Amino acid sequence: EWDFSLSTPNGDTMEATLELFLKKEKLSGELIADDWAMELEDAKIAGNKISFQTTNPNNDQKYLSKGTINGKKIVGTVSFTNGDGEDVSLDWSAKKAK
Repeated sequence: EWDFSLSTPNGDTMEATLELFLKKEKLSGELIADDWAMELEDAKIAGNKISFQTTNPNNDQKYLSKGTINGKKIVGTVSFTNGDGEDVSLDWSAKKAK
């Protein structure tokens, strides 16, 4: 379980829990906030690199997340196309929950 933090375009911070499970080199998990949860899709781990996709259940918006694992911390970006057709990339980080 990881404490996930995302910097939003308006300067806010979104907090969530990132659950990661690795079984026989297959990565799975879920991103969970207070009022929603998104299953990790196409989740992969190779060395210290991680990637996964999530889909917003309310509008089918897809988000591609990529990150680098460094001990008990992951730093990465999430990329998506917003409602205006603009490509957006936001920074996120996660630290191993105690």
